[in-house]
Amino acid sequence: MKGLLLAIGAAAGWAEAEAKVSVGAVRWDAWYGAPPGNIGVVGRTVTMDLSPLRYHYRLPFFAQVHPYDPTTNSTVTIQGNTPAVMAQEIEYAAEFGIDFWAFCAYPIGCTDYSPPATDCPKIQCCADNYGLSYALDLYLKAATRDKVKFALILQANNWYPAASHGGNETVEQEADRFVGYFRLPNHQVCCGGRPVVYVLGGGAPDDLHALAVLRNKTVAALGVAPYVVKMGGPWATAKKLGMDALSAYVVQSNPTKAAGAPFQTAIAGPEAEFWAAAKEAGGKLIPSITPGWDPSPREYIDLPWGDQGRTACVEALGHPCYVQDPTMEQLTAHTQAGVAFALANPTVVEANAVIIGAWNENDEGHWIVPSLLNGTQKLQAVQKGVQQAHAAAGSR
Repeated sequence: MKGLLLAIGAAAGWAEAEAKVSVGAVRWDAWYGAPPGNIGVVGRTVTMDLSPLRYHYRLPFFAQVHPYDPTTNSTVTIQGNTPAVMAQEIEYAAEFGIDFWAFCAYPIGCTDYSPPATDCPKIQCCADNYGLSYALDLYLKAATRDKVKFALILQANNWYPAASHGGNETVEQEADRFVGYFRLPNHQVCCGGRPVVYVLGGGAPDDLHALAVLRNKTVAALGVAPYVVKMGGPWATAKKLGMDALSAYVVQSNPTKAAGAPFQTAIAGPEAEFWAAAKEAGGKLIPSITPGWDPSPREYIDLPWGDQGRTACVEALGHPCYVQDPTMEQLTAHTQAGVAFALANPTVVEANAVIIGAWNENDEGHWIVPSLLNGTQKLQAVQKGVQQAHAAAGSR
């Protein structure tokens, strides 16, 4: 159905809605092998924590399984830092209806590439993390990049602005680079051509100042302000910080620290409540769709960037704390619910988009990228949910 969908029932909150909700997915790109030195610490960690056989079902399609390699302390190689892998990822996303990726943004360079470890508690040094910018660089150089649009997730309090975290760009230089991205025809926009930007965390003076600089430069260059979306927290916080809309990176609730909380009660239910709460508060929303939450691989190791369950769960309780992976039917139903919410509430979801968290958070247990063992089954489930939501809306 093309053009506008006529919504029925003002009491139900329906109004005219666009015929197609854009479907996005978060990218966290640690899949660049296991190089030595500071640059490789994150890559080495995820290579190691997915080494046990019980986690091989999570490996992305480009991973390789082999005998134990003492240089990486692993039985797997996960090398996604190639143009060929990026080209294939773009094809998968385009084929199964992923309209845009939201890349977690990292510094593209550092002022010090060999800092002493004492300067980097929980590896929070630029030298340990700038390598995660590889995928955005590959994407921007890809000949087929226009098949999938893109946006940025600015990690306030961690890596944004880069100047506050060891990056080699000033606030102004970083803003100019981002505005350059906004000018590209394949950058995600909404609401009259406003470039969409996500902010994870936020509220500190330095990141609020950097956002103000970015807004001013965007208006000067494009004549519109960026559409800034806070990931996480209630609408009241997003509004107080001057954000345009609310979303989330992940929504999950496992208060009993269960080893396998049911997907329906730990993710699907709480996330639907998150959407409804934003609407009830009078906020704007880009509905998040969380496809799982099982960080078990991280709970059995000394995670360099912070304990994610080893102490509280594995050591204290004798088991990891996680949510059961959804069945493909559950993933389809939850995706359908998120898209249906967007279609039913066009004034709340004025950006006409949803975002899946995530494309490739494989070791943290919420991913939809095709896997080495199960292929495209998660993408098929997501696509089915999107199609079902649009079909139901079109039949009203």
